[in-house]
Amino acid sequence: MKNVNHTILGGGLSSLINDQLIKNAVILCDFKKKIEKSNKFYEQNGLGGNTLIWGGYFNFNRFKKLKKNRKFNLFFNNTKLFKINRLSKIESDTFYLSEKNLKIFRVHRSKFNNPIIKDKIKRIEIDKKFIKLTGNEIYKTKKLSLCIGNYGLLKLLYKSNIIKENDIISFQDGECSYSFRFFLNRKENYYIPMRISDILTKLIFKKVHTYKLIKGKTLIYQKFSKKTKKYKFKLHDIFRNKSFGMRFFLSNHIADLRINNIRINAFLKKKNK
Repeated sequence: MKNVNHTILGGGLSSLINDQLIKNAVILCDFKKKIEKSNKFYEQNGLGGNTLIWGGYFNFNRFKKLKKNRKFNLFFNNTKLFKINRLSKIESDTFYLSEKNLKIFRVHRSKFNNPIIKDKIKRIEIDKKFIKLTGNEIYKTKKLSLCIGNYGLLKLLYKSNIIKENDIISFQDGECSYSFRFFLNRKENYYIPMRISDILTKLIFKKVHTYKLIKGKTLIYQKFSKKTKKYKFKLHDIFRNKSFGMRFFLSNHIADLRINNIRINAFLKKKNK
C-alpha cells in the first residue's frame, strides 16, 4: 500500500489545473484513451481528457466576469500553460485557448509538475482519516481531488458502493445546434463563427489542430442556447442508455450535478469533509 498526502485522480484539464496549484501531490491516471458516451454524456478518458477532442473555444464576456474572482484572475495572469487568442476579428466574444505555437491547447504529460502514475482506479473507500484507492495497486491518501468527468465520477461512485442504481441523477445542460448568419438571435443564444473548411475538417478528422483569424463574416455559426435545461434520470438508466447525439450537436457542458437533488460537493462532504 502506497501512502500519499494528496492524490489527483484524472488526466485532463481539471487535473492539470489542480496540478499547477497543489505541491507534493501524485496524479493517478489511466493512459488508455477511451470515449465514454451515454445520452448527454460524452467524455474522453485517459491522459489529455476532453482537450484531445475539444475546440478550445470560450465565451470571452463570461470569462471577464469570472476574472472578477481573485483566485481565478491570479491564476490566469500568472499561468504559462496556454495563450488566449481571438477567433474572429469582428466577433468580440469568441476566443480560444492555444499553445505558444497557436495550435489548439491540448493536455500532455510534459505539462504536469507532479509525478504521474499510470493506474486506473476502480473504487474508493472513505474512512474518517483517509481514503483508500484501489487500482492495479492500493493507495491511501489524506486528500483526493476528483478530476474524472461527470460520467467517470458517477461510475466510480457506483463501483465504490457510494451511490445506488436507483439514485436520481440530475444536472443542467444547454442545447447545441447550427445556424446561418441570417437567422442569428444574440439575445437568446451564444454563437461561434465557423469556416466551411473547419467544419469539413472536424467531420472528416474529428478535430482541428489550428485556427486562422476569421477576418470577415461567416455563413455558418455554431449556436449555444443561453438557457439551460434540467435533466433527471435514474443512475441505471444512464449506464444502460448507449444512445447519444452526434458529438458536434452536444453542448457537453454539464453543470450542477446532483445525487437525489443534493449537489455533488455537498453529497461528497457528507461522506468525508
